[in-house]
Amino acid sequence: MNLPLFTLDQVSKSFGKVPVLKRINVSFQPGQVTCIIGASGSGKSTLLRLLNLLEYPTSGVIRFHEDIIHQRGYSVTTLRTKVAMVFQNFHLFPHINVLQNCMMGPLHVQNRPREEVEKTAIMYLEKVGMKAFMHASPSSLSGGQKQRVAIARALTMQAEVLLFDEPTSALDPELVGEVLDVMKSLALEGRTMLIVTHEMAFARDVADRVLFLDQGQIVVDGTAEEVLQNSTYPRLQEFLKRYR
Repeated sequence: MNLPLFTLDQVSKSFGKVPVLKRINVSFQPGQVTCIIGASGSGKSTLLRLLNLLEYPTSGVIRFHEDIIHQRGYSVTTLRTKVAMVFQNFHLFPHINVLQNCMMGPLHVQNRPREEVEKTAIMYLEKVGMKAFMHASPSSLSGGQKQRVAIARALTMQAEVLLFDEPTSALDPELVGEVLDVMKSLALEGRTMLIVTHEMAFARDVADRVLFLDQGQIVVDGTAEEVLQNSTYPRLQEFLKRYR
């Protein structure tokens, strides 16, 4: 087995006196699609944000490969070139066009050659069905189109890991499918993806592994079949009833 990309050892996170994650022990393997599910407030998005150092752990250790990412001297910028995140609300820059949005990180953070970056960005915009809109302003796009651009932007960084924080939750129902289809195609390529989602059918079809968080702890961890179909854990059964 490959060495894990991420390892979390006794990781806790509190906001003030409120504990959000409690003594998390988990690792994530390269090439694995992991869906993270649970009720609102269970700590799903906080767990994801710790992996990109958008939040720092209150205690415990987080390693990316063998490096402790939250210790003094570790480059957060370097981490974010290897661990790209797709947010609920797109986070596109409104003052530049679609292509420029995809090129900004590789050009100004990774210092890659402009010609190579532009070629890569166009390739990924085509992959997500947005090449025809590469000179468009983000304000002219639908929510689903914006999210597909956000995915192309993450891909253009050529990151080792893609993090998705409820990527369809801000979309109108008729736009959800177009984003999930893109994500399914990425999963088939063997990309490492960690996805916080409420889309249970998507998790069942795509995930190699599903984590169920409850009150800040990972309480069920297994394959999609083990977690979504065969688990008898009461809180998970109660949660899944909402999606049947």
